[in-house]
Amino acid sequence: MWILFIRLLLLVGIALTSAAYAPLPWGRTVSAAVGAVLGLAFIFIESRIRTVPARQVAGGFIGALLGIILAFLVGIPLSKIPMSADAQAFWQALVFLFFIYLGLMLGWKKGEWFDPMAILALFRGSSPQRQNKILDTSVIIDG
Repeated sequence: MWILFIRLLLLVGIALTSAAYAPLPWGRTVSAAVGAVLGLAFIFIESRIRTVPARQVAGGFIGALLGIILAFLVGIPLSKIPMSADAQAFWQALVFLFFIYLGLMLGWKKGEWFDPMAILALFRGSSPQRQNKILDTSVIIDG
């Protein structure tokens, strides 16, 4: 029940915000309708993400974050290349979107990379851990 209330609150909030700021040139009513459609899209995406394992969501988030950092680092030297402002904005947006997409998809598909036990295994070395078992004499006798 509370989830429906929160979703309705989000939907109304986005619609009212869109109507108040009217970012589209066609008036407040159209802006509110577009805001409501965006709110429905947000709710749909949220409901689809709920069915995905947490490891994939975390991997996608971390991958996208690393993609943003890499896009920023690549964008710095890109901004030093002499070209028109429109061309520079295009290339920076293209690099930004590419690295975010790449990071998101790699993180999504390889979410197990971010498993804490897998990360610890990298630092311990590749040799498997030995697990010695101590047997009682009754186990030996019973077979």
